[in-house]
Amino acid sequence: MRDVRKLSQRDFAAKLTEKGMPVDASAVSRIENGTRSVRLVEALTIAEVLDTELDWLVSGSKSISQQFTSMRKRATNALLELGEPVTAAAYHLWETRWFLSKNPELLGELSDEELGAPSDADSYLSWVASRMERWVVTDEEIILADSQEELDQIIDVLHRLVRMHVQLRTAPEADFEDSNVSAEDPQDYGLAAFKGEDNIAFDDEPHET
Repeated sequence: MRDVRKLSQRDFAAKLTEKGMPVDASAVSRIENGTRSVRLVEALTIAEVLDTELDWLVSGSKSISQQFTSMRKRATNALLELGEPVTAAAYHLWETRWFLSKNPELLGELSDEELGAPSDADSYLSWVASRMERWVVTDEEIILADSQEELDQIIDVLHRLVRMHVQLRTAPEADFEDSNVSAEDPQDYGLAAFKGEDNIAFDDEPHET
């Protein structure tokens, strides 16, 4: 990792010393050779200087099985954390389209130099999707797959996650008549009702990738 950061042992020692871990090049050499123990606070400093996570730094001391388990946990946690923002984004897109359908005069406020404006509320989300294609994504935000098959599989997993959180409403609007919920205003029932009561739940099974 030090070599990847293009740091000599002397430069690395200087940076560690600046962060409150006074060492010299010989101490760095002993740490790398495993002849000098490292305290937790020192390990945290090393991770900070190398701009990496402590778990990643110590992964070399784990067995292959332990490393694989950690990778799966990271992937699972990342997918679980995506659930809420995916639901929120879907709701706000749906809410905006719904509001536009009730107030079509607002179409005049939408404009794009290349796309113009959507013709009606039904074409609004397609218009948004076309505008998204021009969003700027930095290199740090891009994951490069090694093959088309691998790319398709990753996208499939993410697509399935979205489908879990964005589903077709099957309950008729008449169901709202027997409750305090209004089918006329999405703000009356918010995210929970938008998602519906039949969402997939994982309470009875572990979350694993």
